[in-house]
Amino acid sequence: MTVATYTNIVNTAHAMFYQGYMLEMTCILKEGNITITSSGLNNYKGAIVSETFAAFASPLTKGSLVSISTDTANTSSAAKGVPVVTTPTAGDPIIGIILGEPEPIRKMPATSASTWSTMLAAEQYRVAKVGLFCRSIIPGLTPAAASNAISPGSSLIYDLSSDGFVFGRVGLSEADSAVWDGSGADTGANGFLMEPISLHYSATNTAYVAIALGLWPIRSQA
Repeated sequence: MTVATYTNIVNTAHAMFYQGYMLEMTCILKEGNITITSSGLNNYKGAIVSETFAAFASPLTKGSLVSISTDTANTSSAAKGVPVVTTPTAGDPIIGIILGEPEPIRKMPATSASTWSTMLAAEQYRVAKVGLFCRSIIPGLTPAAASNAISPGSSLIYDLSSDGFVFGRVGLSEADSAVWDGSGADTGANGFLMEPISLHYSATNTAYVAIALGLWPIRSQA
């Protein structure tokens, strides 16, 4: 039997982009500090105006791979129920890819901004359509009786006695779950293989978080 050969397989591969196993969702982009600059006065249609620009410290664009932002400001309420994604650092699991160019900044700050909780509350961020490597997302209630805060990235389990989602592994601390077992060395204690994953922060009080089901993240390294 003759096996066909393809001399242009490398070039062909660049054109391939399969979205069969991705959940498309608009996400908030955490892109670092915002620096405000002005171009000075310009003549625009007979009027003298000053043009202001916002530059992000870690800008994301179409095709960027992203991880979940684990900032504690990212409650479901503050993030309006959608995930907050950011540029991965070494060890972060990559949970999606940006499918389209980010939209313009929602609300332009008057001055440079560096505090994420303030920026999130004031909508000083961009959003973009992201392909998340999971099957679906559902809302989940965290009970008031929970002994630990739940961070974005926490593995979860449904606790029948308290009627809500709590840590999915016995003995987990907030620090354990936040790193998602980034070293890959301790999957028995704080692994997250195919477990429901929280996409928001919740303190010990009752709150809702978005939960990713069937998440298949990509490991990262330096």
